[in-house]
Amino acid sequence: MSQKDEVRTDMSELLGEDEQRDEAALLECLSKVGKALVASGSAAGLVENTLAAIALSYRKDCEIVALPNVLMIKLGASGSAPVHLTMQRLTHLQLDQLSEIGILVDRVLRHDVPLLDAASEIDRILIKVPRFRPVVVIVAYALSSIGLTMLFRPEPRALLVSGLTGIVAGSIILWFRNRRRFDLLLPVIAAIVISAIVFNLTRLGLLYGPTNLLIPPLVTFLPGVVLTTGMIELASMHILSGSARLVYGAAVLFFLLFGIAIGQNLSGLGSYLVLPYEAVSIPWWA
Repeated sequence: MSQKDEVRTDMSELLGEDEQRDEAALLECLSKVGKALVASGSAAGLVENTLAAIALSYRKDCEIVALPNVLMIKLGASGSAPVHLTMQRLTHLQLDQLSEIGILVDRVLRHDVPLLDAASEIDRILIKVPRFRPVVVIVAYALSSIGLTMLFRPEPRALLVSGLTGIVAGSIILWFRNRRRFDLLLPVIAAIVISAIVFNLTRLGLLYGPTNLLIPPLVTFLPGVVLTTGMIELASMHILSGSARLVYGAAVLFFLLFGIAIGQNLSGLGSYLVLPYEAVSIPWWA
């Protein structure tokens, strides 16, 4: 073999190694970005389109299958190319984490950040600690509950009860934050405790028309985003993802109803007193 042939062989080997490193970095970035999007509850179509856009921006063909808990990625058009499989559970990300993920995805699409650095940044975002202390979070839940009650029942007693149940809801959510294996029980327990408080106050004659006072503290448990995302996925023919989210959302609604029914039984309040009530007139301070 001549010297020129040896040089060509060495160059081709170096180029092949560089291409393999680039593909490995791209696959790592796609995997981490995909896991972040899945964790945020994004629709399967959005996850697939985003990852495909990133791969195409680096002139790589890819095939992506996104499910609510599973992500499969294959780089290259070859049928023998390996498939990268990763799993990610749906988690409760904060709004600042969602914002940072969106900004980072835009930077990756513009090639403003190296692929491996983007993958490391995703890891940092996902383990980011909450911005506010637990006391601030509980107060925020109470204020949110009071604000919702102001829309349909601006009465001092109703606002006081909403603030109290908002504090209870926030405390329960924070207690479950580091106990993820009990997440499925969270809506049931919250509904039992809050409905028992409201119905007991009604039984004691301190409230009238308790049903609409259950809405503000429990609204954070309503699976509205999950149901909406599921319908979007069904409309875009992602049958597995859409049906799974709809079943999960329906189960959460059933758990809330089940918890409210248990709370009523624990309070001993008659069903004839379980009525909604709205303020006839809006006071000047509301």
